[in-house]
Amino acid sequence: MTDLPVPKTMRPRKIELGKQFPKIICLCGSTRFKVLFEIEAALLANDGHIVLTPSVYHHVDPNINPAGLDESHETITAEQEKIQNALHLAKLQISDEVFIINLGGYIGSSTQAQIDFAKHQKIPIKWLETPTIATNVATPA
Repeated sequence: MTDLPVPKTMRPRKIELGKQFPKIICLCGSTRFKVLFEIEAALLANDGHIVLTPSVYHHVDPNINPAGLDESHETITAEQEKIQNALHLAKLQISDEVFIINLGGYIGSSTQAQIDFAKHQKIPIKWLETPTIATNVATPA
């Protein structure tokens, strides 16, 4: 029988030199804002945080992302989208904080579900733009 690795939740949250373990921040928002995800992830990482982001950007908007659709833009099936949403909820579970990318106040239904999950888990939420109402779910285009 082989020894299994210690689950992350049981590991001490410290890094070398006695520094506090970095804060884990999960970015949430519509994947149409890919460039903003990249900018925020870099800013937060440069501040010393571990940043979790979506793995697939399948709603990339070429009007928001000047480079247009690139190799990371993917068409995914409904089943794959369910998998990506479930994986993002798992990322939320291991996060210390959530950062919502809500350009123009836009919050889609998946992002709203993530916000609701974070609130239920009592994970602190920060916003790119201060929300104007508690629920600001956009209707699908």
